[in-house]
Amino acid sequence: MAYAKISVPRFSGILQRPRLFQLLDEMNGAAAIWVSGPPGAGKTSLVGSYLEAAGAPVLWYHVDRSDSDLSSFFSYFSEALRQICPPAMGTLPRFASEQTCNLPLFYSNYFRRAFEYLPAPCVIVLDDYHQAASNILDHFLKAAILELPSFARIFITSRTPAPSLLARERANRSLGIVDWSQLRFDVEEITRLCDTAGVRDENLVARLSKKTLGWVAGLVLLLERGRAGNRVDWPLSSGHSPGAIFNYFAEEIFELEEQKSQKILLSLAFLPQYTGKMAMEITKDPGAGAIVEELSRKNFFTDKRNGPGEIYRFHALFREFLVKKARAGLPAEELRQLQKASAQLMEQSEEYGIAVDLYRELEEFSELERIVLQQADGLIARAQTETIARWIHGLPYAWIEASPELLYWLAKTEFYTDPLRARQLLERSYPGFVASKSSSWQIAVVSEILHCYVNQQQNFQGADSWIDRIEDLLQQGGQNLPVALQANAYCGLLAALMFRQPHRQTLSDCAHRLTILLHQDLEPKLKISVAASLVEHYAWRGQFAICEDVLAHVRAVAEQPELAPLSRTIFGLSRLQYFAWSADYPAAKTEFAAMKQGAIKGRRFFLHAAILLHYIHACLSTGHLQEADALLAELDSLVDPRRSMDLVLMHMMRSWSLLLHGNPVAAKKEAQRALALYADSASAKTYAHSLFAFAMACAIAGEYETAADAVNEARCLLQGMHSPLIEFHALLIESHVQLQQGRRAACRQLLQKAFLKARQEGLLNTLQWIPELVTPLCVEALDAGIEAVYVTRLIRARQLDPPDGCDLSNWPWPVEIRALGNFEISIEGELLHFTHKAQKKPLEFLKLLIAHGGRNIAAEKVADALWPDADGDAAQNSFDSTLHRLRKLLRRDDAVTLSEGKLALNPGLCWLDIWALEKLAEQTAVAESAETAERLGAQLLHIYRGTLLSGDTELAMHTQAAASHRAIFERSLMELSNVLQLTGKTEQAIALLERGMEHDAGVKLLPALLKNLRERVQ
Repeated sequence: MAYAKISVPRFSGILQRPRLFQLLDEMNGAAAIWVSGPPGAGKTSLVGSYLEAAGAPVLWYHVDRSDSDLSSFFSYFSEALRQICPPAMGTLPRFASEQTCNLPLFYSNYFRRAFEYLPAPCVIVLDDYHQAASNILDHFLKAAILELPSFARIFITSRTPAPSLLARERANRSLGIVDWSQLRFDVEEITRLCDTAGVRDENLVARLSKKTLGWVAGLVLLLERGRAGNRVDWPLSSGHSPGAIFNYFAEEIFELEEQKSQKILLSLAFLPQYTGKMAMEITKDPGAGAIVEELSRKNFFTDKRNGPGEIYRFHALFREFLVKKARAGLPAEELRQLQKASAQLMEQSEEYGIAVDLYRELEEFSELERIVLQQADGLIARAQTETIARWIHGLPYAWIEASPELLYWLAKTEFYTDPLRARQLLERSYPGFVASKSSSWQIAVVSEILHCYVNQQQNFQGADSWIDRIEDLLQQGGQNLPVALQANAYCGLLAALMFRQPHRQTLSDCAHRLTILLHQDLEPKLKISVAASLVEHYAWRGQFAICEDVLAHVRAVAEQPELAPLSRTIFGLSRLQYFAWSADYPAAKTEFAAMKQGAIKGRRFFLHAAILLHYIHACLSTGHLQEADALLAELDSLVDPRRSMDLVLMHMMRSWSLLLHGNPVAAKKEAQRALALYADSASAKTYAHSLFAFAMACAIAGEYETAADAVNEARCLLQGMHSPLIEFHALLIESHVQLQQGRRAACRQLLQKAFLKARQEGLLNTLQWIPELVTPLCVEALDAGIEAVYVTRLIRARQLDPPDGCDLSNWPWPVEIRALGNFEISIEGELLHFTHKAQKKPLEFLKLLIAHGGRNIAAEKVADALWPDADGDAAQNSFDSTLHRLRKLLRRDDAVTLSEGKLALNPGLCWLDIWALEKLAEQTAVAESAETAERLGAQLLHIYRGTLLSGDTELAMHTQAAASHRAIFERSLMELSNVLQLTGKTEQAIALLERGMEHDAGVKLLPALLKNLRERVQ
């Protein structure tokens, strides 16, 4: 029967109207034409007969009250599109209830996909548009007009004029209008109509034209009266409404019918559409089908449509008349039986909405409830939540409250739109399932209650008792439940434990069980939800390889075109969360851009803030501060104040941003605002996260004791998660506190634990990445030889800049250049090998920079030295080309800077051994203890491995620079040997000088000093 809704009516025998056909032709440039007029004005007949003559493919959609549920509307409309489009169109976007947040966006995406496959030419008809609830389809129509290709047109028939939303389309003539003044039959058309009826009379035509005002329904009724041999006249005044006039004449004509025909017509009154077989069934008259066929043939307010058989529909006015006639004329019990039989026929034809309306009117509430319980699961799965909610609300309040199943399904209709209301309904349903001793229903209800807490993102206090109940229920027989029910239960339990009870040791067991269930045969929506919970859990543990495996497992499901938009959004959100926690900014940026393009926008949607917060997390974690700050400014308008946990995260992100901007005092205040919201959220995990943000701000602000206390409290709250990531984060804060207080030994003990754990777990991020805190800790670790390989990997992966003035040769600089001794260049720890002659000039360029100290070298001086015989332009071109080649050789365009005619190696990227030597010389000059002297001596010999640019004697300046740095080396050795001698370490002083002479035999003062020290020892 649903096919009648999208079937083209038959229009044989309809009076052709060339006047209006020409008017429609003149509107050929309009994308859409709105035909409006009162009931019975001939709107549908005009459009149908015009299109029948045109012969183009037609999508005919009969709008009715069921289209107030947009999911139902799009299901039928997509089916109608498939009837006229080629199979290559594939699956169209599915509508889901959360997309009501921005219908225009969904409409635009839908039509871009659907209209790509429309045949050319073609026509779309929205018939009886006025039957849709309020203006629910207006945005749909606006988007359709905007996206419609030039070879297609849309016709709309309606009792109401075009909505104001289409004022612009009307003004620019993309929407044509045919209204009641144009629809009215004129004298010529009335004359032809009378000729067709065989009752032509010029006086009659004049009277009818004046009295009926060209209303075709009235004309048809009068002419039908004439066919029956009655006087054709118009006894009513023009002030009567069309409905009243129609009923007057319909009554007369109805009374002219045989009693048998009258009974058949009344029996069909409650069927909005029917087949000949249904007419025979409900009337129990084998001739009923012939009667309705005759009505259709005469076009007497009955049309016929194709479907799986021939389907008939009464004109709305005629059906209204028949319903009133049946209610007024049939005995009460006969009327009741007729309505019940009609409901049963509609139910058999899967027209459940009509059946529900009839059962509600009859107060057959048990039958209504039966349909609800039979169809609820399927309707919810197809996102037709408005339909199921409307059906349930058609029952008395007491009836609903007495049925736990009805309360459950009513809750499911509000699961995303109002999770608090949904939870309250579920809590009211639970005692009924306990009384029935249905453990599966109890688990289903408690699972959804826990999911409601998570969706609501607020007020987790009440979750504790439900966590206890579902754990008891699962222990009592959870393994024997259907896999889908188990998966939903463990999914809700894991999320609730993470948010409310992250100290519980059962968290890991729950996650393990859910991981097993993920690999079972689950429907797509549930599989995505399970994956999202697991990603949340394992991201907090820092187990990103597991996150990646989980996301890879469900990727194929997430890419299915028919997947519900909300599930697709949740999958994208999980990917974004994974990329944020693993500090993968490029992947996060790509995912965020895709979500912005296809996400639900406009009015506030409950995942808007989460999407933005995860991406802000990614930006802050990877140093994209400007982008993060711009997005933080948007959050105020997106965060729902009822979702306190989103507010908490917003304040934490602000605190993080302020720390990165170097403002720990303001960061601390934002963290305190996050902590203050615990009373609203009651989420222990979110509170612990806020404590870490507070601890970080206090640690950097110098409030070390407060920071340590906050870390300890947060660690205790999250102990059940057994999270390496959390422990790594806590240890780094504690290490920072010790280092800043000068307790280097304690700091190094903590760093040993921190970096060992990070290496074992492959961690390259923390809960709140602050380079200002991590970098000094890496310096300390490298200096102490703590997990040097891992720390080097961490520095390179996170692109940490060395601290100001850092001269550590073991810091993993992006570019390391050694010119003292053998000339070497290492890029990201990889030693370059020079085998091409093409590299000769760039290397000469680099060596010249080094010979001049690597800083503030006049570009003109370099050009003159390397191209002394070239003229100005040639020298400049050679200079530019060689500088470009050098930068490519070093793999960083900013490794060599040129500013205001001055060249320099970038000290933030490049480690140069002569700089390290100069810095070290400053320390040797003030060394006092033997321990310091030995440590600096070892560093000195590590840095100075030989003469500067040994073997490069082509340029005199190389020799001069070599002599200068040899002098620094020699002086430093003498200073350190003097310290060792004065502190009674003469043997160590001799050894240091001997090794120094091995590094550079050209030193001049050391031999005499060494000889003197040896003589003293003897």
